[in-house]
Amino acid sequence: MMVAGMSLSDQALKDAFVEGRLAIDCLEIKLTRNGAGEPSVLSCPGSLSVTPSNGIKARLVLARGAHQPYDFFANINKHADLRSGQLLSPSRYFKLEAKDVTGHLWINPSANVDIEHLPEAFIVKITCGWVRCETLVEGNTSSTHMVFMEELRFPDNVIHSKKVLERGKTALKFSAKASAGEAAGMLITFDPRADSPGVQFGEFFAMNQSASSLPDNFDDRLVEAIRFCTAAVVEPVMRETVHKGKKILEFAQHRPPNEGMLQPPLQPRGNDLDFYKLLGCYFQYACANASGRDYAPLSAKVGSLFALKGVNLEIVALLVAVAVESVLGEQPFKEIGKPTESTLSLFKQMIAHINTASGFGADFLKRITDVVGGMKSSRAKDKLHALVSASVIDEEDCAAWSKTRNKTAHGSFEIDPAELQELIDVVYRLSALVYKLVFLRIGYRGKFTDYSTHDWPLRDFTRDLGALSHTTATATAPSSGVASSPTPPTPMDQTNPGSCL
Repeated sequence: MMVAGMSLSDQALKDAFVEGRLAIDCLEIKLTRNGAGEPSVLSCPGSLSVTPSNGIKARLVLARGAHQPYDFFANINKHADLRSGQLLSPSRYFKLEAKDVTGHLWINPSANVDIEHLPEAFIVKITCGWVRCETLVEGNTSSTHMVFMEELRFPDNVIHSKKVLERGKTALKFSAKASAGEAAGMLITFDPRADSPGVQFGEFFAMNQSASSLPDNFDDRLVEAIRFCTAAVVEPVMRETVHKGKKILEFAQHRPPNEGMLQPPLQPRGNDLDFYKLLGCYFQYACANASGRDYAPLSAKVGSLFALKGVNLEIVALLVAVAVESVLGEQPFKEIGKPTESTLSLFKQMIAHINTASGFGADFLKRITDVVGGMKSSRAKDKLHALVSASVIDEEDCAAWSKTRNKTAHGSFEIDPAELQELIDVVYRLSALVYKLVFLRIGYRGKFTDYSTHDWPLRDFTRDLGALSHTTATATAPSSGVASSPTPPTPMDQTNPGSCL
């Protein structure tokens, strides 16, 4: 099927793509080599095959011109510049510009091109993961429409009805397999099309309802938020985004997410308001901290945890423990757990005393003062102790992180079959700890699923980072490595649902 409409509102277009029937017939397919080599430019009519399973592919046949003499060794020499460790030469990548029969231009800056040299022609094979078309539109409304091959874990809070014929009688069939809500000033819907025939796919739609404009690449920020809230590294296979008078339509190859054992921060069933609140908070964080099409720092630090399928459990434990430390390295956590002013004064006196010591070389004294100077900042353990003292996390969270991080980091981790459940509990406790730290970072206050306790109860997170920014480490932490607290920690106050800051 050839592209007829230029919008995802065309159901036939979506069906043709997911069923592998979509082709884009082009008046010209132009390829410009990114690296050195001949031919540097190729151009001819052709057709792009666009499918979720194979991405974008094309096979072109170009007649050899009089200025392009045949080289018998060309097919051999094109691999001669490869070095050990190289699979593909940079010269294989071309900028793809394909003008379809309606005049729209489809582009990809780095398509993989393989050229077979024949005496009378070039056989050109093109492959790439995505292709994009930009057009101008009227209006200032920002919206994005995405198609996912996965059934995302959104709350089912919209009831659908349709007429069906059962035993010769017409009846209404109701289904609650759809979702809708508001997040960060956007109206959002997700329809998994669970009752639709044919290849299954879900449709996500977001439209700005706020007077404030959305930033550039807001659709990428939404993908980051979806990944965090659903604990799945998903990517849309079709995307249509309208923003600042421009519409971008993109088709992409489907890459199934490698979903592991970690669960989403909030189980969505029955929690639609808090789910969309969390989605909005993460979206706003990503908008403020991401650049262009690069991910926000938390997305890179936490997102990989969602793809730990088929990984040894001890490795999962290590990576989740490392993620705790990585999130605590974010700039807003810098002040948490720092030594008191009196302690900093003592460090200064000690450094001054060391520098006056005689009988030691200058290099040795510098190394000693550098070690002492490093103690003026807070370590991950110091920050966790401070969070325990502030009743944001439990003492068990800190103890589990410390024990797991030490064992796995020093290669002494062995799983006793009798302790397997205990290790699973630790992994889920640490995942809940990661989520609490993320909540602090993005300013989310609301419901979450507490994986640190069996049965995974629903709790409320009510703390914010602003009130904790000057929390210092206690100088009298117990020798066991777990900070003490005069009262039982209560990071989940069930009487105050809170709100997104």
